[in-house]
Amino acid sequence: MHFPLRAFRSIMKSQHTNRKEAPPAKPTACPGIKYIFSTFRIAAGNEKDDPMRVPPERTAPKPRLPFSIPILGVFFTALIIFSFIVFHVMKRPELKYDFETKQLEVELQQPYTQSVLYWNSTMNACKWPIIQPHEPEINKFIKYYRNPNCVAQIPPLASLLDDGKLLISSPVNNEKFPKIRCTMAGLSGGLYPRTREMLFGAEVEVKLDTPTPVSYDEFAVRCYNVVPSIIVNGTSKPKQEIVYEKNFVHFAPNAEKVVLADALPMVDADPERPSMVILVLDSTSLNQFQRHAPDSYAFMQENDFLTFNMYNKIADNSGVNLLPITAGRPIQRNPNSTDPEGEKVDLEETTFLWDLMKARGCVTLLNDDIDNAARGLFHYPAKSFQGFRKKPTDFYLRASHLFNVLRRQVPKTQNCLKDGTLGAIEYLDYTKRFSLAYGQACHFSFSFLTGLTHNEPSLLGLLDKEIRQTLESFFAHHLHQNTVMVIMGDHGNRISGIQRTTTGRVEERAPLFSMRIPEKWREKHPLEDKYLRTNANRLVSNFDLHQTLRHLALAGQPDTEPSNYGQNLFTAALSNSRMCEEAHIPPNFCLCMDLKENKSAEARNDTAVYQQLFGRLSQQVMALPCVKAIHWHPRYSTLQIFTLNQMVLHGLRNAKDYDKVKNVTAASDFEWVEIGLIAELQKRSAPISGEISVSVAARYRHRLSTDEYELAETPRLVEKSQICNAPNIEQMCEMCFYDNLFDPRKTSQVS
Repeated sequence: MHFPLRAFRSIMKSQHTNRKEAPPAKPTACPGIKYIFSTFRIAAGNEKDDPMRVPPERTAPKPRLPFSIPILGVFFTALIIFSFIVFHVMKRPELKYDFETKQLEVELQQPYTQSVLYWNSTMNACKWPIIQPHEPEINKFIKYYRNPNCVAQIPPLASLLDDGKLLISSPVNNEKFPKIRCTMAGLSGGLYPRTREMLFGAEVEVKLDTPTPVSYDEFAVRCYNVVPSIIVNGTSKPKQEIVYEKNFVHFAPNAEKVVLADALPMVDADPERPSMVILVLDSTSLNQFQRHAPDSYAFMQENDFLTFNMYNKIADNSGVNLLPITAGRPIQRNPNSTDPEGEKVDLEETTFLWDLMKARGCVTLLNDDIDNAARGLFHYPAKSFQGFRKKPTDFYLRASHLFNVLRRQVPKTQNCLKDGTLGAIEYLDYTKRFSLAYGQACHFSFSFLTGLTHNEPSLLGLLDKEIRQTLESFFAHHLHQNTVMVIMGDHGNRISGIQRTTTGRVEERAPLFSMRIPEKWREKHPLEDKYLRTNANRLVSNFDLHQTLRHLALAGQPDTEPSNYGQNLFTAALSNSRMCEEAHIPPNFCLCMDLKENKSAEARNDTAVYQQLFGRLSQQVMALPCVKAIHWHPRYSTLQIFTLNQMVLHGLRNAKDYDKVKNVTAASDFEWVEIGLIAELQKRSAPISGEISVSVAARYRHRLSTDEYELAETPRLVEKSQICNAPNIEQMCEMCFYDNLFDPRKTSQVS
C-alpha cells in the first residue's frame, strides 16, 4: 500500500487549522468500519464531514499532537513492512536479483593463483579413518536386541523401598510357600589375598510384611522352607532349605549417614567443584554406541554432551586402558619394555581419580561388574594386578558382584539373574540410586559394566532404554547442574567376528568417550570450554582424558602428583600436527593412516577418477549461494590416498609380533581419498579489496570390493579464516554471507 504525499501534506495542514465542531456521531452497526473509513477521510482532508468525530468540550482547546493516533499507526505499520522487506532482500540477495553467472573452472593445468590464507592450519596431520555405524561389511555380524529374555526362577519376595527399608512380602501363592522364614546378612570380602571369596555376616531374622531398617551397605536376603517339603518351580525343597536368596546394595537415604574413611566432612555439590559420574561400557566403540544405543546417543546430543571423535586407545584390554584413564599412568613404567603388561601394579600406592575426589570430601563408589570370580577391572591379568588390599572407595561393591556370579547368575545365559532381571540393568541401577541418594553432596562414581557386551557387541541394545532413562532421571533431579557426566568405552569389541573386518579393526581401537560439563562451569571458564571443544576433533589418548578429568577432580587445588603423560585438554588446543607417537599410542593401535605415496602420485589431475571426484565436489560446493567460482588447488595436483597401517590391518595385540607377519600384506576393504579445491566467494562488503577465497577439502571412502566412492564427511575448510570463524563451507555461507559479515577480523581464534 502506498501512502500519498498529497495526503501527508493535507494531514499536516489540517492539524494546524481552526476546526469546526461536527454534529454528534450517529450510531452505526459497524463502528469499526466507520472508524477505518473515517481515517481515510481525515487523510483526504474531509474531517469536517466525519460522522464519527466527537465534539470537543466547550473549554479552552487542549494541545494536540501533529498526527492523530490512527495515522501514526498506519505510518509505522508501513515503515515496519518496508524495513522487513529491505532487511530480507539484503540478507538473502536471491530474493532481489540473481547471482552472477557462476563459472566452474576445471582447467587443471592452470592453477588458480589467488593466495589462500592460513593453508592447513585446521587440518589434522593424523588422517582419521572415517567409517559409518552401519557399514555393509559388518551387517552379517550385527543383530538388534531391545528386550531382555530373562525368565524368573524365584518369586519376587524381597524389595528395597525408596526410604532404604527392606520389605519381604508374603508369597502371593501360599500353596507353594505355606510357611517360610527369612533373614538378612551383611556381605563383605573380595579383598586381597581372598579376592574370590564373599563373606556372610550373622543372619538377622526379618518379619514378613514389615518394612525393616537396614544397617548394611551390601546385604543378602535368604528365605528358608519351614515345612517338611514344598515345590518351587517344579523342584522339591526339603525343610530348612533355601527357597529364595537375593542380594541388595543400600545407599544411605541422606548424606549425613556416611562416614568417610579419612574423616573429612562431606561437602555440598557445586558447579564450580562438580561431582563426577563415569559409566564405562565394556568393548564399546563410538560407532557401536551410535548403532546400538540410538536413543541414548540422541539424548546426549540434545543435552550438550561432547563426544571425542578421534579418541584412540593405547593398549589391548580393559585394565591396561582404564588404568591410564583412572590413574594417568601405564602399567609398564619402563618405556623400553617389550611387555606392556609385565609389571605388577601396587594399587594402594597409585592415586586414582576417586582418591582426588575423596580428598575433597566427596562420597565415592566403585561399581565393577566382574562377570567372573577370578576377574575384575584391577584383578586381571594376574601378572599385572592382584586386587585391592583395602576398600578403595566408600562403597566398593565387589562382594555384591561375587554374590551375583557365584549364587545368582543363571549359567549359559546372556547376563540373566535368577529373579528374571538383566545383570547389567541392575548394575546400572546402582549408579543411578547412588547419585540420587547423594545428589546434594559432592560424589564420585566409577561403574564398569562388563558381562553384557564383552563377547557380543549387539547386546548393548538391551541397555539403550535404561541408559537414557538414567540420564533423564539425573536431569529431572537437576544433577546435571553440578555433575560431570561421562559415558565411555574401554575399547571396541575384540572378540566378535566383526573384529576381523576392516570396520572392526577401526572400531576396536576407537572407543566411545562423551562427557557433559555443568553449564555454569562452562560459562565461568569459556576459554577452557573452547579448548575442550576444539580438542574433541584432535587426536587424543587415554592419558589426555585422564589429565582432563583430573583437572575437574582437583577443582582448582594444586596437583601434588602431576602425571608425565598426556595433555590437559582444558589448557590449550592440541597441535593439529599431533601424531600417535606424541600421544603415547603404540603403532599397532594407531589409527592415523599412512599415505600411499605411489598410488597417490599416479592419481594425477588428468585421470578419470580425479576428474570424477573433483566434479562431484565442485558440484556440491557450487550449489552454495556464497560461492562464485571453483578453482583447482595447486596443493591437490593428485589425489591423496590413505590406508590403515599393516599392524592395524593384521589386528596385532602387541607391536613386537609384527616380525611374524611383516612379509604378509593384510587386505583392507577401504581406502580413503582426499581431494581439495579453492572456492572463490561472492563479495558483500565494500572494505574488502581483491578476491576472497577459501580452501575446501573432502574425504571420500573408496570401497574396494565394489569400486564405489562415498563422501565420508562434510566438505570442510582447511584454513583458519580471518573473514569467518566457520568449520565448513556450508556454515560459512550461513554464518557470514547471509549476515553480510565477510570482512577481515582482528581477533584471534582457536583453530
